[in-house]
Amino acid sequence: MRGKVVKRRTYTEKAKLAEGQAELATESTENDLEEFERKETLQQELNALKGWVEKAGFSEDEARVYELDMQTDHNTKLIAQKLGKASSTVRQHRKRYRDKLRKVRDDAAL
Repeated sequence: MRGKVVKRRTYTEKAKLAEGQAELATESTENDLEEFERKETLQQELNALKGWVEKAGFSEDEARVYELDMQTDHNTKLIAQKLGKASSTVRQHRKRYRDKLRKVRDDAAL
């Protein structure tokens, strides 16, 4: 019966293995940092949008279309059905609230 053969790693092999693990850890850290920065940027943009919405002064209909746009990913037909309005009316409310948001955004940039 033979005993187990245990291969011992040389110093060079150990160094290469450690180097490879360090590279993986660095890549992981960089990816984590990029993901954090992306999320942070999105959060800042969302907060800015919320501020613009508050300042824009939407009408009731514009506010309902805006909220449904956020929930339905701008599905005009579905929003029209939910509100009992024509698709063209929903598009008009959307155009108005977007114009108001652009104005607030532009005023804030000055």
